[in-house]
Amino acid sequence: MKQTKKSTIESPPLPVELKAGSSIARIIEVHEATLRRWAREGMPVHLLGPGLVRYNLDEVLAWRANRPAKGKGERVTRYGVEQSK
Repeated sequence: MKQTKKSTIESPPLPVELKAGSSIARIIEVHEATLRRWAREGMPVHLLGPGLVRYNLDEVLAWRANRPAKGKGERVTRYGVEQSK
């Protein structure tokens, strides 16, 4: 009996689950405006079209865990923490 070589078919990568800001805000218990501010500060977002922004929960949580600490009188910008005027 002749053996045939099996061809390997790679599966496409699993799709990333993207959620609306309202869903993410509810899950992590922050206001939607906080998510928008964090996005301006560098949090990863997914733009799916004009005005259509979605978030990946794992990316949001990882970014939030690693963001610079913010003390009183300081604000976080995309360039780091700076003193408020």
